[in-house]
Amino acid sequence: MKDPNTILVYEGQRMAERHLADQVTLISPQNESVTILMDSQTHLPLRRVFQWRDPEYKDKNTDAEEYDDYHVVQGFPTPFTITRFKGDDMVRQYYVVKVSYNLALPADFWDVDAASRRIKR
Repeated sequence: MKDPNTILVYEGQRMAERHLADQVTLISPQNESVTILMDSQTHLPLRRVFQWRDPEYKDKNTDAEEYDDYHVVQGFPTPFTITRFKGDDMVRQYYVVKVSYNLALPADFWDVDAASRRIKR
């Protein structure tokens, strides 16, 4: 977005996750693009789509992520259902149960050895 050569294209309204959405596409100077569909009333993201050409077969690949079931957690709208797609196939779906923001983490939180010790066997 900060590059002045990035193109922003408003593509009108579409349906995403059974919601009316505004579709916007950003195209970088390197010809990379991302399409974002936002709820037309709340402007929260509903779907994000990346497309790129396969270097070997020259066909278009699509990677998409859909967000749904928003709840306000500590003042932030948070999607509690996240679905990932490769092409037109659903490959993963997350159902969030609990969300917390701004938690103080222990100093060794990202240490692999400390994490393995914390796991209850």
